[in-house]
Amino acid sequence: MRDWRRAAAGHVGLLVAMTLLSACGDTEIPTGPLRPIADVPTDELVTLFEASDVAEDTSGFGVLSAVPLPDGTALVSWDPHQPTGGDDREPFSDPRLAVLGEGGRLDPIPWPTVDGRPVGADAQLLTAGPDGTAYLAEYMRDLASDGTHARILARDMAGNWRVVPVDPEVEFGFPRVAVGSDGSLYICDDTTIQRIGTDGSVSTVADVQPDNRNSDAPPVLVLQLPVPAFSVTLPAPQGIAIGPDETVYVSTRTDVLAIDPGGTVRLVTSLADMLAEVGAPDMVGDGVPPRPGALGIDADGALLVSDFAQQRIVRVTEQGSTVVEVRAILGSNGINASFSPHDDLLVKLGQWDELAAYGR
Repeated sequence: MRDWRRAAAGHVGLLVAMTLLSACGDTEIPTGPLRPIADVPTDELVTLFEASDVAEDTSGFGVLSAVPLPDGTALVSWDPHQPTGGDDREPFSDPRLAVLGEGGRLDPIPWPTVDGRPVGADAQLLTAGPDGTAYLAEYMRDLASDGTHARILARDMAGNWRVVPVDPEVEFGFPRVAVGSDGSLYICDDTTIQRIGTDGSVSTVADVQPDNRNSDAPPVLVLQLPVPAFSVTLPAPQGIAIGPDETVYVSTRTDVLAIDPGGTVRLVTSLADMLAEVGAPDMVGDGVPPRPGALGIDADGALLVSDFAQQRIVRVTEQGSTVVEVRAILGSNGINASFSPHDDLLVKLGQWDELAAYGR
């Protein structure tokens, strides 16, 4: 049962905090209705953060990504002037990082200097682990010789930043990152999926091959699965997630695959079979095919598949597939609903300009 008394107490504390913060002038205080993150009614979708929650003009507001934290807050990357392409607005883009607290309070986080190098405002928030450590990535174009490298940053709940000692190579976009239940970090770049253990050890889970690269490695033939992971190259990973037993789930443009802790790749479901099972069309407007996006693990350990094109989230189990929510996508790679208050699921809504929680 959800404890609504906790929400009421939070509102009292919020009023005190708002008074203090307004006096200090350290942050912008939303003027809209209070929306406590921790108390979302079951099977309902509640908007947590949108353009009206910032006390400034916006010209392209967008929630870039978000991850739930174990204290009931959410870390949000957002931009009041998100570029839409081809325009000449000033400012063109101004990404921000902030903690979204209970009742909609927004506490800005300044971009720090880590290991003598300022973190760029275009750093991408990727995911967070069970202890609340958030992981971000930023391009290191000035250090790239034959490609584009990324720097992976970690920020713990106390606000301490550090550089993760890995050197992922990404030509387009950012690495896909997920965290296991034991805190191990999984990073997918243009060549491999690597596991960085809590002791600092690094191991390769599988080789991967993005669409824009050629490879002599044998492709994954679904009809031949299961096979050892070292014998194949996974095509164009779109998202990754880590199950409770450390199974690594990978979405491609056509399938969802699983790599078990023993290193065997198997087929979880094809996108076509999953959509047919939930009664979804195999094409959307203008003939655009569905496209698997971020993956997640819900509070019960079930796999969540985010359909990027159709904007729906599907829960996949051995018993079958069911639609969790429509007009929404998972808020970030590797998001785990069990890390959020009351196991609610953090999602981005249709046009990506709203952040919401889906009550479980």
